[in-house]
Amino acid sequence: MKLSTQEANKVLERLDFKRRLAENDLVVAIARDWATGQILMQAYMDRAAVLATLTTGKVTYWSTSRRKLWVKGEESGSTQALKGLKIDCDGDSILLDVEQAGPACHKGYTSCYDEYEILGVDELKEELIRITRQDALLFGDFTLTSGRKSTYYLNMKRIITRPRTLSLVSRLIEALYLKDIDMVAGPELGAVPLVVAVAMRGNLPYAMIRKGERAHGTQQRVEGEMGKGDRVLLIDDVATTGGSLVGCVETIQAAGARVVRVTCVVDRKEGAAELLRSKFGIELMPLLTIDELGIRP
Repeated sequence: MKLSTQEANKVLERLDFKRRLAENDLVVAIARDWATGQILMQAYMDRAAVLATLTTGKVTYWSTSRRKLWVKGEESGSTQALKGLKIDCDGDSILLDVEQAGPACHKGYTSCYDEYEILGVDELKEELIRITRQDALLFGDFTLTSGRKSTYYLNMKRIITRPRTLSLVSRLIEALYLKDIDMVAGPELGAVPLVVAVAMRGNLPYAMIRKGERAHGTQQRVEGEMGKGDRVLLIDDVATTGGSLVGCVETIQAAGARVVRVTCVVDRKEGAAELLRSKFGIELMPLLTIDELGIRP
């Protein structure tokens, strides 16, 4: 998004630069991801920074520590391209919709607020346990995907097809396991909503791993642009014996990428963790284990 100088000056007229810091009249500037709505960071702008942002499309702030204009990402490469803006009703703050390249936070997080979401992990986990027990845990005689018989079944589709609980699960995965990841992936069908939700939270590309070879179309098992050397977070809804996860890891490795973490919503503790560890040296990092739901594996 770019405006002419005349159009940009009309925006300036609506802003009240009344916060004085470092001898400058400033407004608060909040940047959010234009695609996901995630809040990325908060900084300050003076008149020159607002004008530069609006006329170049490159988000520019006023650095209160260095006391100069600062084009976001001019040194780190983590640039912000302006996509839109909103002005507070009092005119003393501005909300920037941006396309973020790389992490917004200088500590390497997607958002400057990510580190502190970890403080709420225990509360989020307790809520996930409650909802899973209430809505997804069924008792009876069931045959699992692995062919095994079971007296209980986890219908995680009830969790991941609801916006509120899907958001809860994706927040947990983002807080715990998304750091230093280039791509998110998971097997069709059950993991797809999780993969998409987590990828959007981290502003990361994602891939869907097909269960078998396809004789039509591209005939590829990986749907998504997976690059060589990409660090991948592999996600599934439920882990049982680990057979499908092993197949996914092998497919991802064949594409030249590297699975660095594997997570799931619930681990039934029926061999998946041991299989992943013995074959690849990868640890399974579940959000919950079946015993946390009150069932002895």
